[in-house]
Amino acid sequence: MDAVLEFLIFALKATMGLVIYFAPTLVAHKRIPLRAFTVFNWNLFLGWTVIGWVIALVWALRAPSDHIES
Repeated sequence: MDAVLEFLIFALKATMGLVIYFAPTLVAHKRIPLRAFTVFNWNLFLGWTVIGWVIALVWALRAPSDHIES
C-alpha cells in the first residue's frame, strides 16, 4: 500500500511540475492561439533555464500587435 501511495504522490508532483513548467504555453494558448506554438517551442527548448521560462511567460502575456511592421 505504501508503494501505491508513494507512486500517486510522485505522479501528482510530476503533473504539477509539468503544468507549472508549461504555464507560459497554456497562457499563450488561451490568450493568443497563433503564438502558442512558438511559445511552446521556446518553452520546451529554453524553459529549463529560468530566464528562458520568464521570457516565454512574458511573451505569452504580451498583447498581440494590431499591425505587422515591415
